[in-house]
Amino acid sequence: MIPPEPATDWSFAEANKWLARHPDALEPGLRFLDRGLELGHGLKVPLCAVDPLGHPCLVIHTEKFGVHFFDQLLEIAARMTADGARFQALFSRPTAPRVFLLAPSFETSVRQRLVLLARAFPLRAFLWLPPLSAETAPQLIAEPLAVDGEISTLVQSLPAALQPHAQRLLHACVALRPQISVQAGSWPIVLRGQQGPYATLFFDQGQLWFASSRQCKDAALFLLENDSAVDCAIDLLMRSQGDSVSPAA
Repeated sequence: MIPPEPATDWSFAEANKWLARHPDALEPGLRFLDRGLELGHGLKVPLCAVDPLGHPCLVIHTEKFGVHFFDQLLEIAARMTADGARFQALFSRPTAPRVFLLAPSFETSVRQRLVLLARAFPLRAFLWLPPLSAETAPQLIAEPLAVDGEISTLVQSLPAALQPHAQRLLHACVALRPQISVQAGSWPIVLRGQQGPYATLFFDQGQLWFASSRQCKDAALFLLENDSAVDCAIDLLMRSQGDSVSPAA
């Protein structure tokens, strides 16, 4: 058997086109804008999305972490936080940016700095690698920063009334076959199955939200505020997994 040839002429510009068509690969519920953001004074974010709660999601790509990269990253987040109100037409929460960082590798010293930055503003890191062949998608792999601790710690930080809903949903993820993995370290929590990310669990302004590219009762975003809502979320996860899953919870 002849092994597949590696993809040629792979570039971030080409990968951007794929990512714009598959926002759930980055995080379920994201929607990309048709243009980037000009922040002024030479700062521009060419790829930008909005999450279901209306936060600007700034996608930053770098091939290497140069001397001034971290200063620039901090400046982008600071400028959106201070002056983002002028983008009110695009985001309902324009001064609360989130940053998604894509890079081909993360050395230990880089990760240490990213952990510090992630304590200052919401930051997610991903390995962004070429396709394995001309027929496959680019590789997008979450790089855990473990800023806030274990999933159990995140659940315990919820208001007491919301903890049972989160616990029931996460228990269902474990009980489903194939099992759904829970990727966290900080909010939001991403629920991932064999075919990729399925849903995102947000805790925002004292409320617990479930977001998916699929709809339950005509809504792709809804509050996990009662057992009925948790039932809807579990049903979406089961349908996302396909016929190979077994009932759970």
